[in-house]
Amino acid sequence: VLVGVALILQLPYPAWAGAATEAPSAARTAVPEGPFGRYDPAITIRSARANTTLTRYAPGDDVHNNVWTREVADRLGIVVKYDWVVEPTVFHEKWNLTVASGDLPDYFRVPATLYRQLVETGQLADLTDAYALYSSPELRAANEAFPEGFASGMVDGKLMGMAPGHYGWLSQGSNIWIRSDWLRKYNLEPPKTIWDVERIALAFMQGESKPGAEVHGIALNRVLYGSVSHIVPLANAFHAYPGSWIRDPQGNIVYGSIQPEMREFLRVVADWYKKGIIHREFGVKDVNAANADLVSGRVGIMFGVQWAGWWPLNELAGKDPNAVFQPYAVPSSDDKPVRIQVNWPVYDYHVVRKDYPNPEAMIKMANLYVKYQFHGTEEEFRKFSDGGDYPVVREQAPIEVYDPRREEQTFAAVNSALRTGDASRLDVTSLAFYENARLWQQNRDVSGFGRFMQMGPGGSYETLLPAYNGDLWQLTELRGPDTPALIRNRSVLATLETDVFTKIIMGTVGIGAFDQFVRDWKAAGGDAVTAEINQTFKR
Repeated sequence: VLVGVALILQLPYPAWAGAATEAPSAARTAVPEGPFGRYDPAITIRSARANTTLTRYAPGDDVHNNVWTREVADRLGIVVKYDWVVEPTVFHEKWNLTVASGDLPDYFRVPATLYRQLVETGQLADLTDAYALYSSPELRAANEAFPEGFASGMVDGKLMGMAPGHYGWLSQGSNIWIRSDWLRKYNLEPPKTIWDVERIALAFMQGESKPGAEVHGIALNRVLYGSVSHIVPLANAFHAYPGSWIRDPQGNIVYGSIQPEMREFLRVVADWYKKGIIHREFGVKDVNAANADLVSGRVGIMFGVQWAGWWPLNELAGKDPNAVFQPYAVPSSDDKPVRIQVNWPVYDYHVVRKDYPNPEAMIKMANLYVKYQFHGTEEEFRKFSDGGDYPVVREQAPIEVYDPRREEQTFAAVNSALRTGDASRLDVTSLAFYENARLWQQNRDVSGFGRFMQMGPGGSYETLLPAYNGDLWQLTELRGPDTPALIRNRSVLATLETDVFTKIIMGTVGIGAFDQFVRDWKAAGGDAVTAEINQTFKR
């Protein structure tokens, strides 16, 4: 076993993990040598997946027959057959039914909560030997770049599931997005403190509101937490971390939503609601309704993820190229720096059912994905990743594994090229991204808006870079699958939290209701969840 792999396999695993069950011996097709050796005769692997209707295919192609399924068959001798394909919105529900039926596919990408169940009931294959023998150097390097994620798939020193990785820590961050044309119109500077945000919001409201077209200051939707038009980055400005698990000064893991900093944050937001900065009907607005306010010019500030330029802010830019939301770093409420709240980025695992005779087939498919996505030729990248007329072709692949280093490296290269106009040193991935971003930079073609606002000068990655370089990330301490107590109590606790916080913001109840909420949360299962999370992840 390679030294790097051996070191990773020795990393600690969550305390919930029980003993893995050895897969019984079974007749299997002889395994061809090497990471890319081809099975002859070909083997079939049953799978299942979520597939969005937004995924575009070449004429005559579909999820069952496309450039990736054909390549896996031709290059590796692996024929992929999907037992079922569903929309992402019902993916978890479908998996619950599949696990209950006992008829598991051969290879699949399972949600983290169900991964725990499948491990404990001994239904998964041990991938340790398959990974050691058949993983490519590129795949190992990608996994070693996020060793904590890789280790979270291990049980008693055995690899029972392989985490897909993630796009890097820069991609996990959030910004404050502000209408730059309105800043110029009212001769306002970007905010240096959160109180500047309040002043900017009030100025936008005063200047842009007209009879029958009232403007409010900050977009917010009823879910409170999420990706866009939500409160989490704003709460971070007050050093509050809602929905996250953090360490207290004694080193214990505690829930961010019940800490004193959250009380002060809610008091301020309730005051902003009274001033009209938060829409008076936000409690009934879903994310689409909140985004509609952004696109229609009824609000000029939003807190959201770094990719918000892809959606929904591209829709406004498509209507009016001068109406651009610009990303800025989230400013602090005091003299302490803002720590950007980051969730655990492993939501699922690549696994193989226990009795499948060729578990290494999943490793070989992962090798091929990493090769074409991050280390291939320009022709391979455009055919299997960027896709030319059919973008994001990588979504058609039977398996996806991400190298968390690549996004940061690509951003640095693309950002420099966009500043200088010199693309001569770009690799194939960076060149494709550069060409896409230039569509907006040169011609205000909205198809390049998302990439430019992410990787371009003044883009979201650039504004997040100081926090990244300063290690100002607040990564949750829940670094693995949800614990049993959290699974049992999540719905009740989340409903209680959203209900009380919404009432406080809207003034239905006073800020004193926060103190009662803390007591109710702890009694409704929060204390049990906290104890279990400390037992599992405190080390």
